[in-house]
Formats: sequence, C-alpha cells, structure tokens
Amino acid sequence: VQFLPAFAEDAGVSQYVGEFYNDAASLGAAATVTVAAGETVANIDAGLAVGGAINGVVSGQEGGLAGVFVVAFGADGQAAAFDFSEASGAYRLSGLAAGSYTVEFITDAAPVAATRAYGSAFYDTTPPAEPTPVAVAAGQAVSGIDQTLGR
Repeated sequence: VQFLPAFAEDAGVSQYVGEFYNDAASLGAAATVTVAAGETVANIDAGLAVGGAINGVVSGQEGGLAGVFVVAFGADGQAAAFDFSEASGAYRLSGLAAGSYTVEFITDAAPVAATRAYGSAFYDTTPPAEPTPVAVAAGQAVSGIDQTLGR
C-alpha cells in the first residue's frame, strides 16, 4: 500500500506551514511511502516551519462585517489559508509560506444575512484592475490588509 504522508494543523489557524513527507510543498511533489501488510515504516517525520500571516478587518457602511469568508490564494492559484471574519470584521490568515498572496473577501455564503447584502471583492482592487498581491515573509504578520465592501 502506498501513502502520501502530509503534516499540517487546521488551515488558516496554524502558525506552521503544512508540508508533505520529505519537505514537499505540494501534492504533486510529494513522495510516496510504501508499506507492506504487517510492516512498520519508521522515520517518516517532518519539521514544520513557522509561517507568516495576513491580518485585517473587512467592513461595510455600518462597520465591521461578520462571517465574511476570507481566502489567501498563492501564486499557483490554490487556496493557502482561510478564515471567517469575526463580529468586528477582524480576520487572520496564518500558516502561510513566504510568498505573494491574493486575498479575496467572499460574502455569498456568510451566515449573517446583512453581510450577504455586500458584494465580494479582492483586496485593494477596483475592477477591472488586477488584485494587489500581499507579500508575506516567514514568521512575520502583515497587518492592515483591510477591505471595505460595497453593496
């Protein structure tokens, strides 16, 4: 039987960057581990690196918006971290590897009806412009990535 061992905490709430066995950053680069019936394979370990974070507040006309789904997309277009904004509109995307991320604020599935009345948006974007990327360094938090949404 073959396995693709992965090591991670909950996406979006971990301070560590997840990885696959043998320091692979993606499923496509992951090394398989073959285990025969009744066999034990030792030393399939990982040392997770401390990741960076993106913090901010998402708001509307009346102030902070609760329940906005906030997602950080890596340069490969894959979701790297996510969070739902708190009642104050505050959010934190953590466990990010060093790199550049596009942040999207999605209101369609918000559990609060008043929040769903607002439109979704990318950070610091006025269409048709491209979203402004957020650079994250290992172990560092980037604060002030705030977004005001319109109806």
